[in-house]
Amino acid sequence: MKQALLISLASAGVGFVAFLIYLRTLANNASPVFTVEHSVEIAATPEQVWRVLTDFAAYPEWNPYILSLEGDLSPGRAVSVTIKQDGWKNPRTVTPIVVRFDAPTELHWHGSPLTKGLIETDHRFVIESVAPRQVRVRQFEEFRGWIPRYLSDDRREDTRRAFEAMNLSLAKRVAGLPPNHLE
Repeated sequence: MKQALLISLASAGVGFVAFLIYLRTLANNASPVFTVEHSVEIAATPEQVWRVLTDFAAYPEWNPYILSLEGDLSPGRAVSVTIKQDGWKNPRTVTPIVVRFDAPTELHWHGSPLTKGLIETDHRFVIESVAPRQVRVRQFEEFRGWIPRYLSDDRREDTRRAFEAMNLSLAKRVAGLPPNHLE
């Protein structure tokens, strides 16, 4: 009886490990299941927007989506990001890995909050000049893995609205700061 139980447990363990390997294989080089995006145009230079976007200590003053961002923003390093959006009872803290930190144009991190293959995200802020003293800020996140296939349209829309709220607050923050603060 004990031997049969041990064999069953070992088989279940091997099956679980095989499932995790399968998920990792799916995640590697996988196309996004979906992408959530919002962009806003701001009357400013890329450097001015970058200063506000990367002043993480000031996030609690203006940012309704990312409540805090802490850590070394060097590529390959983990950061702690606390986010809040509609439909969530409490804020969530994730620890993604920084992929790019290229002033004043891109901040990109990669998250795998559970296990690689279950859910993978690539979150980016891209600042593009569209005219003199006019930029477009694109905030988008690509979702990969098994779990995103089952996220409802409502969940996706909650995320898009969170991006929109942050982007509009960023534009308002940049517009409301004195010029000497932005230079």
